[in-house]
Amino acid sequence: METSAHFQSSLNYLYNRVRYQVCEMTMDTRFAFYYATDFAFNGTDYYKPAKLNDYKNVMVPTFAVPKEVWKESYTVISNANVILNRLTNASQVNDEDKKVIRGEALVFRGYAYRMLANLFGGVPLILEEITTPRRDYVRASREEVYKQIKQDLEEAVSLLPNIESVKDGKLSKQVAQHLLAEVNICLGLYDEAIQAASAVIDHPEMALMTNRFGSRQNEAGDVYWDLFRLNNQNRGSGNKESLWVLQYDYRRGLTELTDQKMLLAVMCFLMNEQAREVCFAPDPENLTFPAGSDNYVLYEKIKSIFYLSNSYCYLLLFFIFSFSIRSIKKT
Repeated sequence: METSAHFQSSLNYLYNRVRYQVCEMTMDTRFAFYYATDFAFNGTDYYKPAKLNDYKNVMVPTFAVPKEVWKESYTVISNANVILNRLTNASQVNDEDKKVIRGEALVFRGYAYRMLANLFGGVPLILEEITTPRRDYVRASREEVYKQIKQDLEEAVSLLPNIESVKDGKLSKQVAQHLLAEVNICLGLYDEAIQAASAVIDHPEMALMTNRFGSRQNEAGDVYWDLFRLNNQNRGSGNKESLWVLQYDYRRGLTELTDQKMLLAVMCFLMNEQAREVCFAPDPENLTFPAGSDNYVLYEKIKSIFYLSNSYCYLLLFFIFSFSIRSIKKT
């Protein structure tokens, strides 16, 4: 890697891997984040210890779920370390670009270690690019991992631009501050957590949405309804409530027939000709049917299915971050 474009390409891969963690890992792995919580339980009457109902027998290194989370997290860490290591000697990258690139890589590394420390406790703490095979890794304590995350994020806060200065979907100072608030809570540093969270809440370009906005603001509804409309998650739509929105095109759905998307393809195949046109159109948003007609109603339903099944990851971090801000505001 020599130029800013080279490093940006490497950062793009990290954005891709985080998006994969949030919405493209296997269904079992994604559901694992809900099992054994108040959100979900794996209901079964054929085998009670199925999936994560029995941690003693299934939460082992050979089970696919913890193995995938571990592998994907260290993939992000490994690639972030490569960027951080090689950026130092990148003479073709100007100082301003170096600051932003380093800041983003530090957030990605902190994000991945946060995932590992939350789920596994103490894990090997790797901070340099690995250039030769190794098998001598040892676990750091969970507290040591959290302290390293804190250090990474504090530096990232000093390097990254404010949210209003970055492209939609890019990391910003406010994202780093939000994660820093969470890690400070993990370390029991509650005053510092309040300080970091308040920096996000009080930033003049961050706000809870109170007025209608976005792509369908002229239709019946309210501002809460607007938050969940297509294309209303990015700041470019006027949404000042979201912090980090993973970029994901819902029309990409049928180009990759995974377990969920295959179901959608079959549903479209079984529909009438005009309804199938919605699913496979290059720009389905601009199709028109007579208002109130059967095809119009079906068209709206199909768009909702696309949106929910293939773009829920587009919203997920938005939900997490905006919910956190709302919760902090209330308390």
